[in-house]
Amino acid sequence: MSKLAKKFAINIDKVRIRTFEYNGEQFRVRVPMAKEAEDMYAKVENPPQELIDSKYAELSKPFIEKKADFVKSKEKIKYLDDDIIVGEQSVKELAKSQASGEIRILESIKLLVPIDGTDLGDITYEDVAEEFPLSIQLSLVKKIADVISPSYEDVRKN
Repeated sequence: MSKLAKKFAINIDKVRIRTFEYNGEQFRVRVPMAKEAEDMYAKVENPPQELIDSKYAELSKPFIEKKADFVKSKEKIKYLDDDIIVGEQSVKELAKSQASGEIRILESIKLLVPIDGTDLGDITYEDVAEEFPLSIQLSLVKKIADVISPSYEDVRKN
């Protein structure tokens, strides 16, 4: 028990848990400590290279398989040694962006507090994607962010 928890006779873990409603369902979310939030941000900003490589392989596959067709056509696709540029977009950068997005979603979902009081530390993005379509994933992430970091207007109301 921390010094403040002792002095106020409170359960600090309960203080760090907030609730929100999404489509009629109640969710509880744990507000991360500063260090935990920094670590989450670092994971999002620097996704594992294996994940980026996996996303790149997935995204570049159709361009590699149909390279002859694309080269013959007037499409603006450039094949570099280690990347493919479509229009002005690097497939490698798109892969990194997708990897970062998946990690952001996963780390946000891990802040949810299950009813049984356990944590979601062992879930994967695949688990999340299996349960929720992308639009719901993004809505939940937004709700979680709003709950753990209320806007200035929300704070001013209190």
